[in-house]
Amino acid sequence: TVSGLSGAFVSDADSPANGVNALTFSVKSGNTRTSFVARGRRDAGGEIVFLEIITNKRLDREEQAHYHLVVETTDSRHVSTCHVYISVTDINDNPPVFEASGYKVTIPEDIPPGTSIA
Repeated sequence: TVSGLSGAFVSDADSPANGVNALTFSVKSGNTRTSFVARGRRDAGGEIVFLEIITNKRLDREEQAHYHLVVETTDSRHVSTCHVYISVTDINDNPPVFEASGYKVTIPEDIPPGTSIA
C-alpha cells in the first residue's frame, strides 16, 4: 500500500532557453537492494515536471522499515538533490507459528477453575 507523497514537482527555470530540455534523475544513496527507481513524468508539452519514485521490487517491513533516499536531478550542467524519507507500513503477510507442533501437559484433577496450565 502506498500512501502520501509518491513524487515531487520539478522545475528548471531556464529550460529550454538554455538549449537543454532534458532532466535526468537518479537515486544517489539509500537505495538498499535497488528497491527504488527515480524517473521523470512529462506534461502534455513533453517537459519533465514531476519526479516519480517507483518501487523496483517487493518491499518487506520486517526486512527494512525505513528508507532515506537522496535523489539527484541534472540538466547536464546543473545538479540538484532532494531527500526522500520512506516508511514501509506492515501488512499481515506472516502467519502465526507455534514453536512446536504439539504440547503435552499433566495436571491434577483438583486444580481450581481459571488456573493457567500452559
